[in-house]
Amino acid sequence: MCQNNVSRGVSEEKFGLIAEHRTEEVKIIALHLLKILERFSAEILIEKGLAGFLGLKKGVDPDALGRDASTIIVIGGDGTLLRSVYRVPRAQMKKFLGIRISTSLGFLMSTDARRLELDIYRFLRGEYFTEKRMRLKVRFSLLKEEPKFLNEVLVKSTDPKKMIETEVIERKYGEVVFSGRSDAVIVSTVTGASAHSLSVSGVVLDPDLDVLAVVPIAPLNRLALPCILPADRELEVRVLTRDFMLIGDGFYTRVFKIPEEPSSKLIISKGDVIHLVRFRRVFYGNIKRRLTYY
Repeated sequence: MCQNNVSRGVSEEKFGLIAEHRTEEVKIIALHLLKILERFSAEILIEKGLAGFLGLKKGVDPDALGRDASTIIVIGGDGTLLRSVYRVPRAQMKKFLGIRISTSLGFLMSTDARRLELDIYRFLRGEYFTEKRMRLKVRFSLLKEEPKFLNEVLVKSTDPKKMIETEVIERKYGEVVFSGRSDAVIVSTVTGASAHSLSVSGVVLDPDLDVLAVVPIAPLNRLALPCILPADRELEVRVLTRDFMLIGDGFYTRVFKIPEEPSSKLIISKGDVIHLVRFRRVFYGNIKRRLTYY
């Protein structure tokens, strides 16, 4: 979902800067970005690991970014942005502006090194829009937290040689969306639909849609197809295999070993929204690049 913006003025923006990769390309982009922002006397908070890499003395932790920054600039690829969204507190109250590095496909990113200076000027003038991207919230009795994920939740067996048996139920009407054995089951947002889900015969979902997808991976029943549901449908994932693994956005991993008769229930529902900065609409162009990416 897109939302137009009116310039707030540089004085009202406080930027946070994050990058995970410690490469020469990242250093060049980061130092160039800092020079641009300093021309406008913009206030910049730099994540402490990146600050050390750049040879700067002052760095802050993610809690400070979540508390004080209004816009989080992320240098890297989609994985870096996914982890940053997860790590930064109050992420739903921030804008995320991603700068793609050359080795990344960069579906979630806002700009790249070639357009960096132009697009930062455009941002400072308020010439951008934001896309609202839903996160999934996971509840489970053995989890202390209720984690939220921008792309997807994947449930699989802890044993790579074994399939997992699951039953996915939409709770509004109590209907079974998927039931059976498979290598794994993905519950995906529209954002995640162009990632892992697409690689396992999922469908392309326009980011303006308010839906989620249930995608079984290599199901024993070949007629088990991906299902698209309204985003406000709460899902109950019943795991009928004793030991299983929960993976969120490719980096969050929890392993559960259930000692009693197996029947674990995960509840996956619509969470909050994340605001991604956009200067141009290139979704279907990115899809074409994604389908030919090696």
